[in-house]
Amino acid sequence: MALKIHRSDHPDLLVDALCDVIATPRTDPLATEIIAVPTRGIDRWLTERIGTVFAERGIGDGIAANIDFPFVHRVASDTLSHIPGTAGSLDARTGGALVAHLDRILDDHHSEPRLAIVARFIEGPDRETTGVQRLRAARKIAGLFSSYERHRPGMIAAWSRGDDVGPTGEPIDPSAAWQPYVWRLLNDDVGVPSVSETLPASLAAIRAGTARLDLPERLSVYGATALDPGDLAVLDAIATHRDVHLFLLH
Repeated sequence: MALKIHRSDHPDLLVDALCDVIATPRTDPLATEIIAVPTRGIDRWLTERIGTVFAERGIGDGIAANIDFPFVHRVASDTLSHIPGTAGSLDARTGGALVAHLDRILDDHHSEPRLAIVARFIEGPDRETTGVQRLRAARKIAGLFSSYERHRPGMIAAWSRGDDVGPTGEPIDPSAAWQPYVWRLLNDDVGVPSVSETLPASLAAIRAGTARLDLPERLSVYGATALDPGDLAVLDAIATHRDVHLFLLH
């Protein structure tokens, strides 16, 4: 099993390479083929292109079926959800749960001097407006923190240790110093480690074979121009036990 990279500057050439891979019969002929994609819409185009290429090659009846097209991040998240330590972190920091934690934190702490920039956003002329603005702020910060966990896991891990640094390890700009403070308040409120903190142990479990992989013997990622560091790390760990093909536009 291995992580294999296929690179091209043209999507049609990548489809040809993808068809070379998926045309190879698998041990279980009824298993669903998994081709992860970066955006919705590519799946419909890929289905048509795969069917056309197979027809041109005289493979089967030229129909592409029994293919699942998840987002790349879903493949990584679904894999991590089978690992007990990380599963709890995912549940506590997904969607409405994360917003609820942050709304409560902002309600308790927005009057603190270090959160003055947040207070200016949420304080309205009356109590009702303040509540609405606080919820809007919680949603914005939830999106921001979720993005950091995916794109800047090292920075998030440093914040959890108490190091207020920016994306490349430099001291954080004073105007953004409230963010690591709120992150640590969030950690305390949630009560379980963040996904970026549990990720090293999760990757070790995947590689050791102690984590359940609900995946076929091969999977592909098509058309990615960039991959989140955490997602790439999970794919690399999966490649210990599965063939993982990355079809990269470059």
